[in-house]
Amino acid sequence: MASIKFDWSEHYETGIPEIDEQHKQLFSIGRTIEQMSMKGGENVTDREILGLVNSLRDYTGFHFYSEEKLMEEIRYEDIQLHKKHHAQMLYFVSNYDIRKFRKNFDATIREILDIISDQVVHHILGDDKKFAAAYKTYQKMHKHMEEKVKADRMENEESYGFPIKEFNSSIAYLMRDQSASGHCVIVNKEKKAKYLAMTALERDSFHADMIRVAKAVKKVFKPDAIDYMYFEDVDEHLLFHIIPKYQTAEDFGKPPVWNKGKELTEDEYKDLVEKIGSEIK
Repeated sequence: MASIKFDWSEHYETGIPEIDEQHKQLFSIGRTIEQMSMKGGENVTDREILGLVNSLRDYTGFHFYSEEKLMEEIRYEDIQLHKKHHAQMLYFVSNYDIRKFRKNFDATIREILDIISDQVVHHILGDDKKFAAAYKTYQKMHKHMEEKVKADRMENEESYGFPIKEFNSSIAYLMRDQSASGHCVIVNKEKKAKYLAMTALERDSFHADMIRVAKAVKKVFKPDAIDYMYFEDVDEHLLFHIIPKYQTAEDFGKPPVWNKGKELTEDEYKDLVEKIGSEIK
């Protein structure tokens, strides 16, 4: 197996921002494993081991899903080879027996380090770089798609308000109508997507984005409760409303009431967007 130092550099960049950000997470996991190796098994807690394995499971599940979605978008010719590799890695991570750490800590850490190193050398520098070249060619040929995305974003801003943060598959907006102070929406990027038609990974990703925004809203506005609402027959996009509730409001303990037309100044909107965005972890 290959052995590398887990220091991110331009050498590893594919040129696809969302994929590069995810690859950086793998490097972070690699550094964590190196630190555990230096500490030695007697100084590593079971909680740290469980956290490492869970991080690997979360990373591989979401990252491979993201890559395959991009490959499907451009109908990449080698997608089946990628899927085969992804399936093998997912099986290894999902079925890893954490008890092995206590039986032979040094050998287990080395095994995982070797696998991640191999993932970097062969998958990122080989397979992913090849795919990235094909993806960038596709983007040049379909530049008009970018204009469509821009038009959709402008339409969303007119409908929902002010963009707070863009995630891999969704965008969070601060609603223009602030009848419920802190009211936000999380909007799926795929127009006319349906909730029940989403895959389990798509739903998990969407829910994770929603929770991150809700936690930020909770921290900034300190509401007494938060309601979540989705209207399939009303909204053209798949979106969830994140609606803070306050005991002092007349609708507390009842279905939320909004669209009362309470608007803020542009500076106030900007200030709230920055505050919420800074709290999204």
